Amino acid sequence: MFPQLILDEKAITPNDMTAVICVRLHENNPWVLDRLRKLAGYYDPCPPILIIDFGSEGEYGKQVEAVCSECGFAYLHEPDYDVFSLALARNAACELVTTDFIFFTDIDFFSTRDMFAQLARTANAASMNTAFDVILDFPAYHVTEEETQKIEGEPSNDRMSAHIEKIGFESQYSAFDEKVEFIAPYSNVFLISKKYFTVLGGYHPIFRGHGSEEFEFFLRAGIYSSFFSIPPDVLTDCHGPKRPDFWTHRTYRGFRDLNQHFASRTERAGLKVFHLWHPTKTAGDWRSHNDWKRGKFQEATAEYLTEYANLLKIDALPKRKKVLCICMAPEHWGYFVPLRLHGFELIPVFDDDLDTIKLMNDMIAGKKVDALAVFNPYMNSHQNFYTTYLMAKDLGIETIVVERGALPNTIYYAEDVSYTASSFSQSELDKIVLSDSERKSAQAYIEVLRQGELLLEGATPRELTDQKYQALKEMTRPVVFIPLQLDDDMAVTKFVRDSQQYDDFVDSIPAVARANPNILFVIKPHPLSKRKHNYQMENTLLADNKDNIHSLLDACQMVIVYNSGVGLLSACHGKPLISIGNAFYNLEGIGHFAGSLEEAVQKVAKGVSAPDMAKVEDLVGKYLFHRYSWFTAKDDIREFAHRQAHGYKKIQVSRSVISGKAKDHVWEKALRPPSKHSYGYAALNMFPADKQAAEIVLNGFRPLAQRPFLSRTLLKMAYIPLESRFTDYQKKLYNEAPEELFRNFRNPLLIGLGRVAGVR
Repeated sequence: MFPQLILDEKAITPNDMTAVICVRLHENNPWVLDRLRKLAGYYDPCPPILIIDFGSEGEYGKQVEAVCSECGFAYLHEPDYDVFSLALARNAACELVTTDFIFFTDIDFFSTRDMFAQLARTANAASMNTAFDVILDFPAYHVTEEETQKIEGEPSNDRMSAHIEKIGFESQYSAFDEKVEFIAPYSNVFLISKKYFTVLGGYHPIFRGHGSEEFEFFLRAGIYSSFFSIPPDVLTDCHGPKRPDFWTHRTYRGFRDLNQHFASRTERAGLKVFHLWHPTKTAGDWRSHNDWKRGKFQEATAEYLTEYANLLKIDALPKRKKVLCICMAPEHWGYFVPLRLHGFELIPVFDDDLDTIKLMNDMIAGKKVDALAVFNPYMNSHQNFYTTYLMAKDLGIETIVVERGALPNTIYYAEDVSYTASSFSQSELDKIVLSDSERKSAQAYIEVLRQGELLLEGATPRELTDQKYQALKEMTRPVVFIPLQLDDDMAVTKFVRDSQQYDDFVDSIPAVARANPNILFVIKPHPLSKRKHNYQMENTLLADNKDNIHSLLDACQMVIVYNSGVGLLSACHGKPLISIGNAFYNLEGIGHFAGSLEEAVQKVAKGVSAPDMAKVEDLVGKYLFHRYSWFTAKDDIREFAHRQAHGYKKIQVSRSVISGKAKDHVWEKALRPPSKHSYGYAALNMFPADKQAAEIVLNGFRPLAQRPFLSRTLLKMAYIPLESRFTDYQKKLYNEAPEELFRNFRNPLLIGLGRVAGVR
């Protein structure tokens, strides 16, 4: 899906991590100092260690600082003396961490001495250098008081490590409260890339005291990555390790199950942490300010659970700059997330009310923001913002226009659309010098592109279109390919050259074809177009709008475009190219220009040179690595009278290039989509409760699904035993439209049989 950057990937080592531990020393926890001293020299190898002292007062703060100095730990005192906040303390750490990865842990937790070596190996196996949204969370073994005393009494670090490892093995099938009080299949101990922590906006600042900060954090992480499905009743507190339902066969539900997924792969890699017992005095302590009723958790999540776009508002990490993000389509929120990696605090705008626009204008005029970001300011839906956009440009406020790129799975962030942005000009592109690895990667990408698997729009498989148009390759007369565009697309209504207008270009095809009977014109409507074309000339062939574009490019000898992105694809195929409109990619050595279709055909008759493939490779490389960002998304095709519209949902920008500065990262889901038939799904029972039951029913009756005449019988069979449980409304619905009963209600049996009967 993405071009593979050909590089020798640097292996992750413990030195690429910073272990962050947040503490507060007071009269009731003197053991904190002992644990800090024990930490020094224990791990081998050991990463840099940063201690965040969150509000230790007076002499206690001096004691922590002295021990950190003694042990060689980096130290920061955060002068916040309110109720202890692990969330705020960890957020404060982020700005100080200079390594690529952060390992959040607590002073209570220890593991085997080689833990960081093992963690580094696991991080490399998870490709965390590139798949940056991986979180390696640890299961936590809470050791009893008696066993903790034995561990701490061991005469050497090696003996202590061996003892811990033995407990980890023996406690797997020991009753709780023997060697461990309990085992939690998740914890607040985890490895995360600093990039991902930044993207997530850190911990929610609402949390103080002992409570739900990690549950809320992992829920946001789950939504952002979408690697794991969000469980039903995600706000429900169930399956806790000290609750009765922990021991029963359970379905996937509640926030604890989501947390467990983040830890499951880590545990299977052999990684775990051990919480050493210590005395606690809850009265007046931070643990007395708990969130056991999950009030803060629900308050924090209420802001975004019903509309994920509101995640743009949640960012507790300091940023150098502010950017207004016009997000009129809520599903576009993913386009703006990468701006955090480029130092921006996001200020989302979700409506175009007059008051909202006035506020935006005041912020821009007063230079209270540094940038304005918008997905294509020329769209009709952004009409009310257009003068605001122009004002920002006029006042020298940075404009960040997001728009779809000319290559599959690409978008770009530029000062304007590519047709007029200076960053896409010949002079600016000439300043870029590709590295050898970038050039090799571009060459490899072009080879993959030409195979026809990567497409801007959906199409039939390459081999089917090849068969359909095989005869074109045997033609002795020239075959000229003309891909059409959408009549109302910005590309043909704005920023066009002083040449033939697009409507005139399309209307001139019949006359030009009749005037050139020696040429075969292959005309393909845009994949999203519903416009009917009637080309009846002997020398015209109207392709289907779903035909594979790469197959047609291979079958022709020459390509004429208005300014369609197909022109760039044709250059990748090495086909002579002529463009009529403002094709931004048609630079020196790529193609030729003409003022009209007639003029273009005249040039065809005289002979047109093919593109310089070295320059094509150079241009593609510059786009891929210095201008374009890569993204994944779910297609969202909307139907209109004269055309379809191609939108996206679940947008994830997997490599962002903004203002020429690249942030290399790949969303894990883009590389390794989880399978419902995987060991992980099965082991953790990831199917939601209602879907799980439905799947069982469906699989059991699947052979019947191929017998449509049984559908009504199956519906009746399902209804009769359940009739007494239905409401009057449901009974009436069954009598009038039985399919609707099975289609709309969430009873697992109804869901399963509804699918079998073909009504769901």
